[in-house]
Amino acid sequence: MWTLIALGTGAAYLFSIVSLLFPGLLPAQMQDGMGMTPMYFETTAVILVLIGQVMDLAARERTGDAIRALMDLAPKTARRVTDSGEEDVPLDQLRSGDVLRVRPGESIAVDDVVTGGRSSVDESMITGEPVPVEKVEAETVTCAVLCLCCRRVGHRQCPAPAGSQALTGAAHSVYACRRAVLRPTGGII
Repeated sequence: MWTLIALGTGAAYLFSIVSLLFPGLLPAQMQDGMGMTPMYFETTAVILVLIGQVMDLAARERTGDAIRALMDLAPKTARRVTDSGEEDVPLDQLRSGDVLRVRPGESIAVDDVVTGGRSSVDESMITGEPVPVEKVEAETVTCAVLCLCCRRVGHRQCPAPAGSQALTGAAHSVYACRRAVLRPTGGII
């Protein structure tokens, strides 16, 4: 399909160039009463603009799919530590000050601070660093990263309710950029 479009727009553009610069090369039957031959510059421009819009829509769709896949990496529940033990709760029920427990192989539910234990976490989806990072007490961890090997089960304290997460912020930023419309002056609306 793209080959046919490229051939068609290229032929229309080249014909228009010849028609503009060398109208005498074309048969007399193609000329109108004033000796002008047809030109198709606007047709070529419209087709190229439409192709650009189709490519932009496809790129936006792929970006949306990537954002949805990124958000699906975040766990839907967290293990909250209470006086009576542990309980799995949905993220919307977490409050600032809750202490969470993350076991080896689990994803971290929210951005938080390590309050006990130590662990190696795989932050490659956030930072791009392929090597696991060692996290100890008082260090921050990011939502959706994988807890690899705990030497001791870590407790983490939520500094803020779920929803103020780096992952969510990154997804919102990408979504906002994806929806940005350029002004005629070149600025972003």
